[in-house]
Amino acid sequence: MGSVDGLLAEGSAALARGDWTGARTKFEAALEVEEMAVALEGLSDALFWLEDIDLSIERRTRACMIYQEAGDACRAARAALWLAISYLSALGNGAAGNGWLQRAERLLEHAGPCAERGWLLQLRAKVTPDAAALVGAAREALAIARRYGDLDLEVWALSEQGRGLVSLGDVDAGLAMLDEAVAAATAGGRNLIIVGDTCCNMLSACDRAADFARAVQWCEVVGTFARRYNAATIFHYCRVVYCSVLIATGRWVEAERELQKALRAVEQKYPAEKVHSLSRLALLCVRRGRLEEARQLLGGLETHGVAAEASAALHLASGETVLAGAVLERRLDALGDGLPAVPLLTLLVEVHLARQAIDAARTTSERLSSIAERAKQPPLHAQALLSAARVAAASGTAAAALFERACALFEASGMPFETAVARLEWAETLGAADRAIAAEDARLALSRFEQLDARPYADRAAALLRTLGLGSRPGPRMSGPLTSRERQVLDLVSHGLSNHGIGERLFISSKTVEHHVGRILSKLGLRNRAEAVAWALRHSSAESDAK
Repeated sequence: MGSVDGLLAEGSAALARGDWTGARTKFEAALEVEEMAVALEGLSDALFWLEDIDLSIERRTRACMIYQEAGDACRAARAALWLAISYLSALGNGAAGNGWLQRAERLLEHAGPCAERGWLLQLRAKVTPDAAALVGAAREALAIARRYGDLDLEVWALSEQGRGLVSLGDVDAGLAMLDEAVAAATAGGRNLIIVGDTCCNMLSACDRAADFARAVQWCEVVGTFARRYNAATIFHYCRVVYCSVLIATGRWVEAERELQKALRAVEQKYPAEKVHSLSRLALLCVRRGRLEEARQLLGGLETHGVAAEASAALHLASGETVLAGAVLERRLDALGDGLPAVPLLTLLVEVHLARQAIDAARTTSERLSSIAERAKQPPLHAQALLSAARVAAASGTAAAALFERACALFEASGMPFETAVARLEWAETLGAADRAIAAEDARLALSRFEQLDARPYADRAAALLRTLGLGSRPGPRMSGPLTSRERQVLDLVSHGLSNHGIGERLFISSKTVEHHVGRILSKLGLRNRAEAVAWALRHSSAESDAK
């Protein structure tokens, strides 16, 4: 074996074990001897994982040109497809991504039968919102992968077919296929970009199907794999989806902290991924009554499909029901009646009822029920029941049984916020007709909302208790315990950060930070930031001693 061949082999071995720096060194050394497309591709892979995305793309582009000049249309097409994926997924550059996708298709016009045709088919389907088309294309790509023994394509096609089936409501079959795909992907030796996409498909499907236990189990596997191959960067989206599990299961403080970490990790190198973190943070802010923060987080994302739920929730909470409805209808037109539509349809029912459009709310609720019935997942069935109960209550028909069933299913699914919402609305329906039961449900809901720091909902539960003449906690008090956000701000104050610095860290405005600092000082009976720092350090020390 010659020296160049040896360097190429050593570089490939370094890639296989996740030694990106070592791989870069070997491939660069090989290129000093001779410019070869295979060395450029290996270097491009190493640079990608070292987060030098621009240089990675430059090297892959050169490799594509060399393959073209040599008349190797299939390998040139595969390089073009890699560039399309990188522009679309990592950089969010749709124009460049589509351009390279078109280039790959043009190259394959002059090639014979090859596995790359399956890759092209798969990527074309991935960028379409049509889940049925995705499933069909994935099946065809899977057949091509098996014909040519392309294991990476086989794993990816299995994953995409599973994702499409879940979106269409065939949850059991889709998740079973995704289980197989992730097991094969994380067994080792696969293209890590495909591994990352496969894992993200699994966690996204778990999120849509509200299968939190499965998501947690696969997150453990994915985390172990990412650490083994030093490949954490490609799993940022998986981390964000896991935060959705944290939100659904009531671990809001942890979710907010992890989302902020995820946002900081991607904002420079992977701008296309920011929308996932920002939209989930914004939705959490809306639930906690921090509407100005949510508005800032969503700035510039008003037309982005991923942010539709958070944008509509913000509009609804702000009393902008026409805007909320428009955002939801536009996104639903693109999604159809698959599982991704469930949270949007749930919100749309609320929007219609806020506008007293009961017939429209009923039609939307029935649409939601149809999806939930196909999916056969308890949390989705609970969402449909809650929407049906809301419509029944607004129509003046019996709703208590629907609220009761929704509440029971949410509770069994481990979803405390949704349980409390269903319990509160059930109590509102009962009202004075059954004062004792209504009061008990309102108190239970109030306790849960206070634990979550869901202030608008806590205030609503407290108002119901006052209406029932049973008393409740007073309105927002400046002498109560610090909220989770106020504790975050106080911690950053104790580290010497200015309002501007705190705002940058928490993705809020300096004015909002000033508001939080004022509430902190008032609640703790302090006069200035210096006293706040002393208080924070003293209590931090006390907590450490207690441990």
